[in-house]
Amino acid sequence: MVERLGEKELNPPVSAWHRVQSQVLISTQGKPLTSAKGPKQLLQGVLHAMLGHWVLFKAGWLHRDISIGNVLLMMEPEARKPIEEFELGEYYFNKCNGFIIDGDLAGTPPFMSISLINSLVRGGEIYHTPLDDLESFVWVLLWAILDTLTKNDIRLTRVEQDWFNCLRSNSFEVLRSKGVLINDLPISQNWSPRFLTFVPLLNEWLDLAAHSAS
Repeated sequence: MVERLGEKELNPPVSAWHRVQSQVLISTQGKPLTSAKGPKQLLQGVLHAMLGHWVLFKAGWLHRDISIGNVLLMMEPEARKPIEEFELGEYYFNKCNGFIIDGDLAGTPPFMSISLINSLVRGGEIYHTPLDDLESFVWVLLWAILDTLTKNDIRLTRVEQDWFNCLRSNSFEVLRSKGVLINDLPISQNWSPRFLTFVPLLNEWLDLAAHSAS
């Protein structure tokens, strides 16, 4: 389910909400991010899904469950109308390579933002914002990279294995360690050569995630 944004988002009532289950059928076929042919296709898929999230948000909806199972690669790139709000949209995004499915309120623990996980552990009020969804894309990309390395029998470094062990956990206490691991930034020589392609981008994205959590 995708949650409609409005006044209740900023001032949630104490009583339970009346919610109606909704389903959306999508004719577009997708495949896992881990099936990407290389770094370019993987990154394009994630970036295009982020653009889809932006379009959804502009229409007044928040996805709330950005996860590895809900960000997919297109079976074949499709021509889509460029997003006019982005000056470089027409140059970089003539054909769509990735999309998102299955919006939900709760989210998937390994991909939830650090601030949401901290709120759940502390038992405080939870405010799910667009920034939380955007941070989830960071964890989706990191998961896809590490899982792809593993499936190709590439031995992970100790740092990579620490990150992957954290992301594969469903324990909120363990997932809180994402905030500790971020303190090891910037990513440096402790990562596999095949991972280094993503290092500049991930350093920036993870730094933004750290600022968002604080």
